[in-house]
Amino acid sequence: MAWSLQQSAPLTGKALVIGAMNLDVVATAAKAAVRDDSNPGVTGFYAGGVGRNIAEGLARLGIDTTLLSAVGNDDAGQQLLHSGEQAGFATGSVVRLDQHHTSSYVAVNDSDGSLLYAISDMAIVDQMSDALFPDLAGQIAGAGVCVIDANLPAALIARSVALAGNCALVADAVSTAKCVRLQPVLASLALLKVNRQEAATLTGGAPEDSVGTLLSALLALGPEAVLMTLGQQGAILAVGDNVFEIAAPQVAVLSSVNGAGDALLAGLVAATLHGHTETEALRWGAVAAAMSLSTPGACCKTMTIESMAVQ
Repeated sequence: MAWSLQQSAPLTGKALVIGAMNLDVVATAAKAAVRDDSNPGVTGFYAGGVGRNIAEGLARLGIDTTLLSAVGNDDAGQQLLHSGEQAGFATGSVVRLDQHHTSSYVAVNDSDGSLLYAISDMAIVDQMSDALFPDLAGQIAGAGVCVIDANLPAALIARSVALAGNCALVADAVSTAKCVRLQPVLASLALLKVNRQEAATLTGGAPEDSVGTLLSALLALGPEAVLMTLGQQGAILAVGDNVFEIAAPQVAVLSSVNGAGDALLAGLVAATLHGHTETEALRWGAVAAAMSLSTPGACCKTMTIESMAVQ
């Protein structure tokens, strides 16, 4: 395998991200939200989507990154493509579909930035298949790391894994509803990112099970490493028998927690590609997550390699 948390190596290749690209609409209440009422607050429109957020994080941290995704032939899709170019990742392989509108994610947050509820309209992602990406095999072969998110249809996940060869596979479980799409490919992953609920879903356990129990059960299913987010308790990385922990960043949430997990994964993967140890990679992830929490959208536009070093 070309890249592994168990065998950190200098940057040797590119990153390919295959996943969702959304227009995020984030509304945050000015005071503690009152149910069944109109709440004063602030609304923002941002580029988002798990795959897109990870691609931006990798690009801003010095990784040559390409995103494979799909958008509609509409204003929102054009805005997302433009934002990707500004962020520094390649969008030339993002497909525009005339018969579908660009996916969106609408989140309503309480005054502390915590999510009250969200609605995702991602029908266009269900149209993604290897037929839309004729050079999929070549792009995976040319990457050192391929990151997939569980928003993808199961068939595209399976095809990407089948084509992986020496390309290391990283997967984001996304949600309890969608993480099951990764079940058949867990043994092929170099790294799996989950939260406790997703871990319980994949292992048949319960979110109340101990972190150690959930991690052991996940590793038994085959991934080389597992990154588990623990909310206010931070994050934990299990690589074989080695376990690394980090506390949650002590920052004020500016608008939303949306995107912090994506930044965490991007920071960890970027640091590993740059040859850092697991401990340092997890620290990069935590710093990236903190920067995401401190910005209105999912991604921090001022994140750089230098910003990782000074935190």
